[in-house]
Amino acid sequence: MKISLIVPVFNEEEAVPIFYKAVREFNELKQHEVEIVFINDGSKDATESIINALAVSDPARHTIVIYS
Repeated sequence: MKISLIVPVFNEEEAVPIFYKAVREFNELKQHEVEIVFINDGSKDATESIINALAVSDPARHTIVIYS
């Protein structure tokens, strides 16, 4: 089963890595294909670069950044 998590973020540079790690470690999700869609709503902090770094460091996950 494929699960898509839609995650709107705004100035969440501290929360994004914590959330990402929690999803990866959640045992009930390990048997599924999980897609994390981050919607960055114009953050002024390092949220964008952190999401991009996660996408590069873990290419097995489908991490998408959408800007509004």
